[in-house]
This record gives sequence, structure tokens and C-alpha cells, in this order.
Amino acid sequence: RNDFSSSPGGRYIFVYHVGDSERHEERNEEGEVRGRYSFVAPEGDEYQFKYDADADGYRVESDALPSAPEDTDDVKRAKKEFFEAYQKALELAEDDDYEYSEESHEESDEEESSEESDEDLEDDSEEESQRHFQGVPNFGFRYPYSFSGK
Repeated sequence: RNDFSSSPGGRYIFVYHVGDSERHEERNEEGEVRGRYSFVAPEGDEYQFKYDADADGYRVESDALPSAPEDTDDVKRAKKEFFEAYQKALELAEDDDYEYSEESHEESDEEESSEESDEDLEDDSEEESQRHFQGVPNFGFRYPYSFSGK
């Protein structure tokens, strides 16, 4: 079984059942998603999960998931100190009246670039043309050496 239906506003319902696995998911107009899925693992254990995804994030429930350990006193103290420091930094940031100006940023760039002489620019372009990497492209990265899978 495999069904999918959608309607205007981004709403959809998705259902499939194949062998020992199944899934059911629904999305409403607000973009909130609810669903459930289950499967039988190769060892024969059956697992069931329910989930919600909305403005509060993704939450999943299942007996198969471990319970989060309770915080120790040291962890509780560290969290308290962190959030106190975070709150103080947030308050200081709100009190800051600095305003970023595109014009002042552009002026500083122009001042820096005007300090370079034509000779410096020529040296830079020669150095750049002398750099030579022979490599294999891999997902947008290049290695500075030939690579062989041998």
C-alpha cells in the first residue's frame, strides 16, 4: 500500500505499508507534521515511533529510545552559571547602541585598498599565477596533489 494526497496550502497525507514496515504522516496548513512509523528489525524486534515536527522542533516518542539521564549536581550548577552569563551578555547586547553603517565599512575598504601600490598588486598577480594545484575535484574541494585510488 502506498498513498499520497495533497491539497492547497501545503497540506498532505502520506501512507505506506511494505512488508514489516509502515509509515503514516500528515502535514497541516501551518506546516506542522505528525506521523508514526514502525518496522521489524533483522533480529525480529518490532519498533514503533510517533513524532511531531512544528515550531518547537522535532520530537519523537518510542519505547525503543533511551531515557535521558538526570543531570548531576555539577551539571545543574554549570547550566545555571551558563544561563546566568548568557542572560547578562544578552542584556549588555541590548544596551549597546552601536549601529553598523555600510558607508563606513565601504570607506575603510577603500582606504585599505588605496594603500597598496601598483607594484604590490603586480607582485600578487605574479605569485597567484605561479601557484599551481593539480588535483582531483571532490565535492567542490581540490587536493594539492594527484590522487589515485590504487
